[in-house]
Amino acid sequence: MLIHSLFIIHILNIISSVLVVGQFMPQQRFLQTSVLDNDRVRWYILGGNYDTQSTSDLSEVLYLDLSKPFNTSLPPWNRDLSTIPFAIELSTACITSSSIFLIGGEMHDPTTQILSPLPPPVLTLNLTNYNWTIPNITGMNNSFLGRQTLQAVIDDSGKIFLNGGINFTDHIKLTGTIFGDMNILDTNTMTWSTLPIQSIPMTGYTATLIKTGEILYIGGESENTPPGTLIDINQIHKFNTKSLIWSTMPTNGDKISNRFRHSAVLTQNGTIIIFGGQSSTNYIQAPPDLVMLDTNVYPMKWRALNVSPTNAPPSLTCHSATLFDNFMIIAFGKITVASGGSGKLNSQIYVFDTLNNEWVTSTNRTSNSTNLNNKSTNIISNSQIPVVIILFIVIGLIIFFTIAGALIYRKYRNYIMEKKSTESFHDLLAT
Repeated sequence: MLIHSLFIIHILNIISSVLVVGQFMPQQRFLQTSVLDNDRVRWYILGGNYDTQSTSDLSEVLYLDLSKPFNTSLPPWNRDLSTIPFAIELSTACITSSSIFLIGGEMHDPTTQILSPLPPPVLTLNLTNYNWTIPNITGMNNSFLGRQTLQAVIDDSGKIFLNGGINFTDHIKLTGTIFGDMNILDTNTMTWSTLPIQSIPMTGYTATLIKTGEILYIGGESENTPPGTLIDINQIHKFNTKSLIWSTMPTNGDKISNRFRHSAVLTQNGTIIIFGGQSSTNYIQAPPDLVMLDTNVYPMKWRALNVSPTNAPPSLTCHSATLFDNFMIIAFGKITVASGGSGKLNSQIYVFDTLNNEWVTSTNRTSNSTNLNNKSTNIISNSQIPVVIILFIVIGLIIFFTIAGALIYRKYRNYIMEKKSTESFHDLLAT
């Protein structure tokens, strides 16, 4: 019986191990940057801050494996071995076929968390050998050094456009100089240029390249001395990447609050979906959380997306978002509050189906659909199949060893009883 019990305990330990093996769950963070690698079907998350302190920056590189559908309860996170040379936050990133360009940001020593006095403006990660290097760039604009909280955009020719950003002069009060210059990095020749014509100073905005070759700059701050000055979200600033000319366009539609540190993704039908952001330096929520800008009409039109709150994320700022297979994927960030205070950091990911305008828990469209009788289907997503198979195998092994243990125990008990019976018989003959 003891052997039988030990067998059961051992199998239960195996089950516990199976359920946690391969399920890397990254810690909470905000102020990270991200980039989508369509060639390798990965969404990279770089750096960030895990505890809202200046001494808690991360040098970690994560990626979400998008090669198969997944469930938000078990996202396929992986930790890349190519650690960033600096612990970094408030940076931006772009990707080419061979490299990730990590640009700007606040950099700290990854061990001591001491602020780097002369951070490199650009770091590159080679996607073949996964080595980090500081590239040699011709014509570097020295005023760009230390620039933070801007968003890079890369066009089809390999030119990276970097507008504005902030250079913090007080890291405690988080105040500094906001810029309005347009910097361009040609990744083919590794040359840097700064345009003489400037836009309004801006930081904390989103930048989206649309099919016309124009970059749309939405929201952000133009002055961050408390309480700060937010850019009118109803006045879209456009930059033409061909003519290198700035222009503005008014919008109409639903009333949308001004915000910064929000996210924006461009859908295949030409609409931009904005999520989250904050309306002040105190992480105050900017309602509504989920809005859409139709870029196909003139003037462009805002629409608040009133969708079911089921599976929806909390209001977030300083998060990351990307669009893959018509799903907007949101990760990490800081939870905003309605009226002052400081919200918690988020460690979860959320998925918005841009085709059906609903928050879902899986990137498997079949598992999100319903049949004609409005009954939920029970189709298991591909990412869960290996786990289910393993569980069935483990359960089968438990049944097998339970039966085998019972048979062995019964045989052993019969053997003992026979032995005792034989001994009793011999004792009887002896008397």
